[in-house]
Amino acid sequence: MALPKFIITMDGYLRLGMVNQHKDLLVGNDQCIGGGYYQFDWTSNRLLLDRASYDFGRPRWHLIETLKVPEAYRRLRIVYCYEDDHEDFIVSDELNTMATKNRLGLIVSLATALLSMAVPAMAQEEHGFKNINVIEDFTDNGFQWFRDAQLLAAGNKQKSNAMTIGWGGIGTLWGRPAMTVYVAEKRYTKEFMDSVAYFTVMSFDVKDSKVLTYMGSKSGRDGNKAQALGLHTAYTANGTPYYTEATMVIECRTMYVAPFDPNGFKDEVPKKMYKNFPAGIHTMYIGEVINAWKK
Repeated sequence: MALPKFIITMDGYLRLGMVNQHKDLLVGNDQCIGGGYYQFDWTSNRLLLDRASYDFGRPRWHLIETLKVPEAYRRLRIVYCYEDDHEDFIVSDELNTMATKNRLGLIVSLATALLSMAVPAMAQEEHGFKNINVIEDFTDNGFQWFRDAQLLAAGNKQKSNAMTIGWGGIGTLWGRPAMTVYVAEKRYTKEFMDSVAYFTVMSFDVKDSKVLTYMGSKSGRDGNKAQALGLHTAYTANGTPYYTEATMVIECRTMYVAPFDPNGFKDEVPKKMYKNFPAGIHTMYIGEVINAWKK
């Protein structure tokens, strides 16, 4: 399965592409000194690198002084995000970076990498969305927004599901724009939230209130809810599902997951809530907002 992967080479080239294996990015006599996966954070104009290549391990940044970046990415701030206690490595600050023009075989899958960059633009052009910066352009009342009900979706191009949510939070966490959603244990959507790294939260126009009513009252276990409503499913560059009929789409990468611990309930509000709640206790999903679009 092709995924967005990157490698760095001993001579300082950053190569990216939608490939099955990291070795597919090697050109000629390249000596790879590590790799991982990448995604585009359009909210803050960043190229985010993370994880490690199974074949080559984590990128060994200390072995190079200059990173040769494809010209197509020259305006993006490049960050490598560690999954442990290490602080993020700000590649654009720590290394000299220089734009490179195409040379023969510069990037094996440059065309597919550029195609994944173009997906947000395609969403904007084909479905009426415009890319927004949530820090500057999100003007809704954060205390009211979830009470008005939103739609949560997760999954992939093979299978996905969505549900109506009325709980959530927006703000800043760990220095990132963040969104928190809650999914009860027995909800079908939870299976998808636990199996993928991204999710979307969508708003719908008041005239489409039937969408939120239906999505909140029917289970995806019994059939394709989006199909029943006549919704059209599209996918972000990260493969996250959303519906083109939405008025706003916010894409998040999950940073933290944990179920509520009943031992932490300090007053009667949560205790009463879960005393006879048939769907089970909720799990909290905190995601970094990495993309947002609005009509």
